[in-house]
Amino acid sequence: MQSEESLRLHQKRLAQAEKRIGALDRLFIRIYEDNVAGRLDDERFAMMSKNYTEEQKDLKAEVKNLQQQIHEQEQQAENIEQFVQRVKRSSTLTELTPYAFRELVKAVYVDAT
Repeated sequence: MQSEESLRLHQKRLAQAEKRIGALDRLFIRIYEDNVAGRLDDERFAMMSKNYTEEQKDLKAEVKNLQQQIHEQEQQAENIEQFVQRVKRSSTLTELTPYAFRELVKAVYVDAT
C-alpha cells in the first residue's frame, strides 16, 4: 500500500515537472520575442534566460530520476504479483518437488534497503 502511494506521488510529481518544462519553453520563447521587440533589455533577457535554462536542466534531471524510480517500483510490484501467483499455485501442494521448489525460489524478492 505504501509502495502504491509512493508510486502515485512519483507519477504526480513527474506530470508536474513535465508540465513545468513545457511552460519554461513557452516562457523562453516569450522573453526572446520581448527581447527582439525591444520590450526586454539584453541584460534582463540574459538573466531570465539563464534562470529558465537552469531550472529546465534541473527539471529534466528530476524527470529522468522519477521515470527510473517509477519503472523500478512498477517492476517490483510486478515481481511481487508474480510471486504471489506462484505461491497461490503452490499452496495446494502436498509435497515440495524440486520443480515446485525452483519455481518458488526463482520468485523470491529481496529488497536491499
